[in-house]
Amino acid sequence: MTDPVCGMKVTNENICTDFEGKHYCFCSEGCFQKFQKSPEQYARKAG
Repeated sequence: MTDPVCGMKVTNENICTDFEGKHYCFCSEGCFQKFQKSPEQYARKAG
């Protein structure tokens, strides 16, 4: 799985969320917080 914020490969799926029916995981709490502030922007980028 790839972090939708920074594009890094996520090997540890501890920090995850669902948005508009899709599941996203993050490499760090920082990337998760960025996603939470603008989920539409990052979900669109992740495709």
